[in-house]
Amino acid sequence: MRSWPITLCSAFASLALLATLASADGGRFAAARGQQGPDPSAIEIDTELVVGGFERPVDVANAGDGTGRLFVVEKLGRIRVVQPDGSLQAEPFLDISDRVQSRENERGLLGLAFHPEFASNGYFYVDYTTSRPIGEAGNGDTVVARYRVGQDPSRADPDSESVLLTIDQPFSNHNGGDLNFGPDDGYLYIATGDGGNGGDPRGNGQNRDSLLAKLLRIDVDGATPYAVPPDNPFVGQSGVRPEIWAWGLRNPWRFTFDRETYDLYIADVGQNLWEEVDFEPSDSVGGLNYGWNEMEGSHCYNRPSCNADGDLVLPIFEYGREAGSSITGGEVYRGQRFGALDGAYFAADYVSGRIWAMTRDLDGAWLSHQVGNLGFGATSFGLDEAGEVYVVFDTVQNLPQAGQLRRLIQRGVTATDEPSPTATPIAPTPTPGSDLIAPGASPRQVSSGHRFTEGPAVDAAGRLYFSDVQQSRIHRLEADGSVATVRDDIASPNGLYFDAADRLVICAMGDRAILRDDRSGTTETLAERWDGKRLNRTNDVYIDPAGGIWFSDPIYGAPPDPQEIPGQQVYYLPPEGGAVVRATDDLVKPNGLIGTPDGETLYVTDPGSGQTWRYRIEPEGRLADKTLFTAFGGDGMTLDARGNVYLATDRVRVFDPAGVQILEIPLPEQPSNLTFGGGAARDQRRTLYVTARTSLYALDMAVAGAFGPAVGATPTPTAGTPTAVPTATAGPGPGPSATALPDGDGRLWLPWLGRGADG
Repeated sequence: MRSWPITLCSAFASLALLATLASADGGRFAAARGQQGPDPSAIEIDTELVVGGFERPVDVANAGDGTGRLFVVEKLGRIRVVQPDGSLQAEPFLDISDRVQSRENERGLLGLAFHPEFASNGYFYVDYTTSRPIGEAGNGDTVVARYRVGQDPSRADPDSESVLLTIDQPFSNHNGGDLNFGPDDGYLYIATGDGGNGGDPRGNGQNRDSLLAKLLRIDVDGATPYAVPPDNPFVGQSGVRPEIWAWGLRNPWRFTFDRETYDLYIADVGQNLWEEVDFEPSDSVGGLNYGWNEMEGSHCYNRPSCNADGDLVLPIFEYGREAGSSITGGEVYRGQRFGALDGAYFAADYVSGRIWAMTRDLDGAWLSHQVGNLGFGATSFGLDEAGEVYVVFDTVQNLPQAGQLRRLIQRGVTATDEPSPTATPIAPTPTPGSDLIAPGASPRQVSSGHRFTEGPAVDAAGRLYFSDVQQSRIHRLEADGSVATVRDDIASPNGLYFDAADRLVICAMGDRAILRDDRSGTTETLAERWDGKRLNRTNDVYIDPAGGIWFSDPIYGAPPDPQEIPGQQVYYLPPEGGAVVRATDDLVKPNGLIGTPDGETLYVTDPGSGQTWRYRIEPEGRLADKTLFTAFGGDGMTLDARGNVYLATDRVRVFDPAGVQILEIPLPEQPSNLTFGGGAARDQRRTLYVTARTSLYALDMAVAGAFGPAVGATPTPTAGTPTAVPTATAGPGPGPSATALPDGDGRLWLPWLGRGADG
């Protein structure tokens, strides 16, 4: 059983401290005592794919109407429907992108909640930032509105909008936006951020005359547009907004009610140092102050002392920058498939991917443990009607999970709705793939301190090149283990591949083009248009034995402006140049691609659909006989001399030529791409180089790669360059310093995050 290490800051690594935080607010957690959950340290979490193809998903909800559907919110202004069989409804449930302002990263359609009586009245509620004036609300302000389904129950009526509430937003970030109906009172709860910028410059966190930085509670059935529940904590108080239920929040990014106990969990994104989970027991009468901006987590914020009266509610869980940068609140598991998870609350970090479980012991003390790593970009969790937990992933990075809806599963445990393994005795056989790695070898870090490594490729002399997408650099690994920067003038270089003349072909994402560097001072543009239209974000590249160039052209991050090609497909450039040929027309978001040395087969991984496909290559850029190779969608790919396919997903997965997985290679960071190197001749290339987020890793293999000069061939070095073959060192070589680029709330928004090619 795999053990997930916890590398958390000292402020919460101790369970005893968590118990202290829970008991430090004057008995407010007394109702939790006796509600024992599972031991978090005994839990290991993984995910399984449900469906992909979403664009910047930010929320997941069910309608509670018995249909078993899931609804996924895309921040651009659409709500998509996932049917019980996992299929994605072609037409959106609701499309209000014409009125949603989503240009900035934290603006858009942000929240969804279905009325408790949705099955009979058809009402549901959304939270979005508007692109048009509505009453006193202007561009970028928050709108909470009601919609209803139309005659077709699979579609909502976009003209049925009834605005309940608008809130002025002074800055573009910290909009909150989550919505939930209270499971016991039927009131609508609305999470709002502090108005943005950084540090709460307008003091909204501690200002009860503002609706910002609050959890609001309104009665959508009591009046038009709404009524204030009479038991709200500040009703009748002068200078205080009666809609407020709780205050002192910074940017609550997802809150939830436990559907069994009705307890409330709020994940609040931190400023510079601390991410936190706040808690309110079900018997609370409201009015709790969670401390922002007097406190960040359980720590004073920009002041020597704080919480002098002890009235501020401390978090039940917090972590520092050693563990992550932006919390995403989750759900309490109440499903049936994994009974051992019952009662555990899950939350993850958007940047680091770490996921934690939180429960209480019989004395009410809080326990926590890191239970896995989801990978980058978990934007929201949600529940289906049965209480199973789901998570969606952002598309600002082109990673295997980008744009996917995935379901949480317990690692190593068979779900109760799945057939048990057969009890028929089977004779033991050697583990397939166990002979691929050199005896005693394990991945080692070769270079670190980069922003986002991609595109490893090896030249004819055996030297490894790789790109740093965000820093717009191409590096070369030297023989002594140091790293030399060879290009810093190409916008977001991604996939790399050397052609037969030892020229470097580059996917320039930022330039939306395929470039070729002859490494003697001349760089030419090979392709930047198809059918007269500009390409999207050239991503990965493979060159076949005849010299034809194949490349993927998905969209990650912000769409190009203007976006001239609506689809995201694979293209082909003939060896003699000329017009670019569109090779596919039915992929969702193709990423990595690699062909066999005989030039007859092309593999394309499509993380948008969560699948990898195999094609037969025909003349003039045509592809035929599309067959499913594996149900894993990934990032980069390479091949070894046996024809095994290496795919970068949440780890490196190795598949035999029939598509059967035979090996997993976990890494400290999520891999992005990979290639074989270590020598000039093909049989010398027995080092698997893997690019990850900030590092380059190497693993000694017992099998050689499939590319490079034939055994015994003498490579022809490029004029004026040394011919030394690099040898990976056991430790990290010198490299650029890693520098985060947080916005006002510490969330990393990386504009160009791509992946590379093989070489």
